Amino acid sequence: MDVDTHIEAISREGRRLATAASHAQLDDPIPWCPGWDTRELLRHLSEIHLWAASHVARCAVREGVPEPADLEAAWPDLAIFWPDDKALIDYYLATNANLVAELESAPPDLATWTFLPAPSPRQMWARRQAHETAIHRFDAESATGSVSGFDPAFASDGIDEILTAMAPRARELPLEVPPVSRMVLVC
Repeated sequence: MDVDTHIEAISREGRRLATAASHAQLDDPIPWCPGWDTRELLRHLSEIHLWAASHVARCAVREGVPEPADLEAAWPDLAIFWPDDKALIDYYLATNANLVAELESAPPDLATWTFLPAPSPRQMWARRQAHETAIHRFDAESATGSVSGFDPAFASDGIDEILTAMAPRARELPLEVPPVSRMVLVC
């Protein structure tokens, strides 16, 4: 899949996640993520979108979490941790749109830190965030028991990312994982 397809998926899956969250209560638990509810899921993905956007926008040369002041300088309307519950879904959509805008405006030869192999940093961030958003959209839907599937080509790309980019990063893959840990890995 090309970078534009991944960027489109971030936007599409983000809208679907927001729709799912709007049909749930913020206190509804996320079955696949023990200890999480819809509120925590929205907060998590909002923060992840800001983190990813900051790497793209700042052309970071190393791993790191941006300081709140850096986020506030870049996106004063988004550096809010956290808006009240009534604004949380709209806040999530704003962080999603911000990430999409940063990826769309980034040059093809973007030089920034990455943590997975890819043809380019821009492609890595777009692909990783597309699948992160899609999986958490599924999580949000599971809070209401009304889950939808994935486009087969997109799902295949996600499996490829796990097998060719994520799995090789592990020093060893345990054969037995306690059930709770296995479920947390999904998140």
